[in-house]
This record gives sequence, C-alpha cells and structure tokens, in this order.
Amino acid sequence: FMTPIKLFFAWLQNEEFIIKNPCSSIKPVKEPKREKKPLNEEQVEMLRDCMLSRRDRAILEFFLSTGCRVAEVGNVKVSDLDMTHKTLLVIGKGNKERRVYFTERCKRAILNYLREREEQGIISEYLFCSSKAPKKKSINTEPYNKLNNRGYQVIVDKMQKMANIEMRITPHTFRHTMATFALRSGMAPECIQQILGHNDVGLTLRVYAKVAQTDVEYAYRKLVS
Repeated sequence: FMTPIKLFFAWLQNEEFIIKNPCSSIKPVKEPKREKKPLNEEQVEMLRDCMLSRRDRAILEFFLSTGCRVAEVGNVKVSDLDMTHKTLLVIGKGNKERRVYFTERCKRAILNYLREREEQGIISEYLFCSSKAPKKKSINTEPYNKLNNRGYQVIVDKMQKMANIEMRITPHTFRHTMATFALRSGMAPECIQQILGHNDVGLTLRVYAKVAQTDVEYAYRKLVS
C-alpha cells in the first residue's frame, strides 16, 4: 500500500517539486509469513484415493516418502535408484549430496510407472518425464523431456482438485508433511535433518518442531482415552 505513495514522493523530490520526501523515514511493513501447513493423514489418503495416472501416483509417493525438494526430484535419474535397498543419492542445495529413502509403497508405484512407460515407448533417463511426445519426427528414439518445477506444480494442482482438498498444495507441502509425520512417529530430529538436507538440526527444529494446536489434539486423541 505504501510503496506507490513513497515512489510518488521520491519522484516529486527528484523533480524538485518538493525539498524533502515525507515518506523517506517510513519503513516498509513486513507482511507476516504464512505458516506452512502439512497435510493430515485424511488428506493424504484422499490424494491416494484419486484416480491418478501411474506416473502421478509415483510422483505423489516419491514426494511423500523422500521429502525431497522439487528441484531435486526433477534431476533424479532412473539409474540413481537402488530398488533393493529403497534408497538413492540426491544433489541438494550447495551441490551437496545426501542419501534419502523411499517406502515399499513408493517402490511399487515407481515400478508400475516404469513398466507402463516402457510399454508406451517413452524414453528418458530421468525418473519423471513428460507424457507428451517430443516435438521431433523420430518419437520412438528421441528422449522425452524431464518435468520441470512448473510441470510438477501443474500435476499437484490436478491432484488437489481431484481430491477436493481446499488448502493450497505445492510440492513443498509433501516435504513438510513427510517431516511432520516423521517427528510425530518419534524419529530423531537429527535423522530428519539428514534426510531433508538441512545444514543444522536447529533449522529442522525451528521449521518442523513447532507444536501447533492440531498436534496437541492429535497427541491427546492418540494417548488419552
């Protein structure tokens, strides 16, 4: 609200219509940061119950089980996956490598997706790629484009709409959900720190260990009869 007014008075001063800008000492009002809310268990199941494609189901489970950032998921290659031990190495912020893990449910979803992809002749070294053929003539030999950040958000928007969930969901929501569920289940913050790729455990605690009222009720319903 104040920015156009401050710019106007700054222009007046620059053009020498006024001597002093009356807004020069006014500091901008910081907008409060919106609390990042995780999905609850019911919402996660609502997403899983949707009639998702095999690719989108694999994307959902991969985000929920690994806690990876969207940019990290975009660079994961099929060859990076260790299906036997359900783990992989990802390159995070600062070009740092870390190990993340995925669930048996995620493994099955990925295998189903890769099997379907092979049957459809979709070629890509990346784990998740576009379902649209490349804009080249030799579609059977040209690799399909990997999904970018915008592509993942479009898919998540579709999931949200199909599940009829009112809250805004982004790929980062799944990362936050994974960490919140892990904390509730008793995982040590130091372990969550390693999985998420935070530089120190203090950041993990500040971001994820703030007990919201919903968590208080969750603990009460679970422990008090």
